[in-house]
Amino acid sequence: MKLTLRYDMRAPDFGAPAVELYEASVQQVAWADQLGFSTVYLAEHHGADDGYCPAPMIQASAMMGVSRRIRVHFSALLAPLHDPIRMAEDLAVLDLLSRGRVEVTIGLGYRPHEYRMFGIDKKRRVAVLEENLRILELAWSGEPFDYRGEEVVVRPRPHQRPRPPIYIGGSAEASAIRAARFGDGYRPVAPGLWEIYVQECARLGRPIGAKPPGKGPLFLHVSEDPERDWEVVVPHILYTAASNAEWAKERGVGATPYAT
Repeated sequence: MKLTLRYDMRAPDFGAPAVELYEASVQQVAWADQLGFSTVYLAEHHGADDGYCPAPMIQASAMMGVSRRIRVHFSALLAPLHDPIRMAEDLAVLDLLSRGRVEVTIGLGYRPHEYRMFGIDKKRRVAVLEENLRILELAWSGEPFDYRGEEVVVRPRPHQRPRPPIYIGGSAEASAIRAARFGDGYRPVAPGLWEIYVQECARLGRPIGAKPPGKGPLFLHVSEDPERDWEVVVPHILYTAASNAEWAKERGVGATPYAT
C-alpha cells in the first residue's frame, strides 16, 4: 500500500481562506515526506468560483522546497491551455529543483469557459494537445528544433533522463487511443479504457506502460473521534462531490466517478 496526498485547493465561502489552505498544503507535504508518503497529486482548473488551483506548478515548487523524497504528480496538466515552450521550461526547472521528482499526466480538459479564457478553439483542442506533447519531447532533448518557423532550444534540461514521465489521462475511448501513441502510459478515469489502450499499443507495436496503481477511497480521514470530526468534515466532502458532479455535466463525452 502506498500513501498519497491530493490537493485541488477549493476554498468555498464556508471553509478556511485560501491563504491558510495553501500554507497548510505545503506544511502537510513536509510532514508526509517525513512519514514516507510516496506522491502528492496536484490538479488544475481555471476561472472556478471556489478558487480551484490554476497554478499547480507554482504550488509544487513550494512543496518540493520543503521535502526530499515525495514525488509530485500533476494530474492533470491541461496541455491545450499552456504555451508548450513555457510549460517545458517550468517543468524542467521544477524537476531540477526536486532532483527528479516530477511526474506529469496530460489532460485535454473539458470546461468550455477555460478554452475561451485562453483563446483556444475547443474544436482544435485535440490537435493543440498533440502538438504540445510533440513540443515537450523536442524541448526536453536539449537540442535545437523548429518551432513555428523559428529555431529554438530549451535549456536547462530536466534532471530525469530522457525526461520526466509523461502519462495521458482521459475518460473516453479516444484518450486510450491517444495514450497508445504518446507518452509513457495511460491514466484512465473510467473502467474498460485500459483494455482499449493495451489493444491499441499492440496494434501499433508500442510498449505498454505500467498499469496505473489501484485506487483507494476518494476520501480518507483519520480521526481519534470520528463522530465528533464527521460534523466538521462532511460539508466539505458533500461540497466536493456535488461540485465535481456538476462540472461533469460539461464533459459531453466520457465518464466520471462522481454521480450527477
